[in-house]
Amino acid sequence: MSSNDEGNEGKNVEDTVLSQRTLFEVTGVKNPEMWQCISYVAPSNEKKIWKAKDAIATFCKVCQQEIPYNAQKNSKAVSRHMKKFHQDLLDKFVEKQTKKRKGDGKLHDFFAREVKRVKTATIAHQEHFTKLVAKWTACCLRPFSICEDKELQDIIDFATDVRGSLKLQSRNTNKNHIDKLALDIQTKMKTVLAEKCQFYSSTCDLWSSRTMNPFMALTIHFLCDDFFRYNYTLAVKPTIGKHTGQMIQ
Repeated sequence: MSSNDEGNEGKNVEDTVLSQRTLFEVTGVKNPEMWQCISYVAPSNEKKIWKAKDAIATFCKVCQQEIPYNAQKNSKAVSRHMKKFHQDLLDKFVEKQTKKRKGDGKLHDFFAREVKRVKTATIAHQEHFTKLVAKWTACCLRPFSICEDKELQDIIDFATDVRGSLKLQSRNTNKNHIDKLALDIQTKMKTVLAEKCQFYSSTCDLWSSRTMNPFMALTIHFLCDDFFRYNYTLAVKPTIGKHTGQMIQ
């Protein structure tokens, strides 16, 4: 028997084994990018609605390979298989999701999917929510205009769309996340300044906080080659004394 015949025979055996399998689709998983070419293997050929807990294995439809799976032990074999053999599919999935997002630096850019409102709240719920916002604004000394904050609405839309209740993080966790976001923004600013800024103008602004602590901010402004205007606040520092011209000098 020639090597080609042996290869064809092996392929026929594989096709026969594959045809004997009953595969069913994966739904409701947390990481859909890891399951985009994966199906569950049913324990028998019985025609019924199978669930993930019934699967005896998983099957990759790209490389025609069976992957061990145990729903109770939350096996990570699928993610290891995808990262090892199909990293290109994972990269394409991320790229596709990124293209779907709109805006630059908006809150929804940090989440895996865009927020879609499922249904409109009832009048009673809306009135109660309005009272809670008014109470929060008054008790926490927030400005009235905070109700028009786009980022706050993004938070509300995301919180009402997910299944289950969300809890606010601790102050330390919140601070750590803000510090990380600040570093990301600084890195982006440095890249833009190095690539697009040739000439700039600067402005200074002084103000006092609600506790009467004075601060000074330095902001630069410039146009890139396509006449898009950039404004970056480079630093905010506390100041001492009255806001006079002599002090600013």
